Amino acid sequence: MLPCQGQQLEKLIHEALKRSDFHALEELLRDESSAEAHPKCSKQFISKLDRLVNRELDKGNAKHASLCLSCLHRFGKSLTVPGGPLVSGNGTQALIKKISV
Repeated sequence: MLPCQGQQLEKLIHEALKRSDFHALEELLRDESSAEAHPKCSKQFISKLDRLVNRELDKGNAKHASLCLSCLHRFGKSLTVPGGPLVSGNGTQALIKKISV
């Protein structure tokens, strides 16, 4: 992961949301060294990710939606926000339930 790994994931999600640029996000997932990363994100991260996944699904672009969900799968347990972990055990179940619907 790049030197400022703290907010790299959120920055890439934001860029994908604004510019529909998924290339850097794909590179991040291919980078094996990023597996040990513990990204720090703002409290709005899940909201941004949700909007991005919904937008891509509405456009019929399952590849990009899947890419976003892969990020959540890969980094979900280690994501933190100021004050603690981003997703608790109950939060993970709620996300899975939402995605299943």
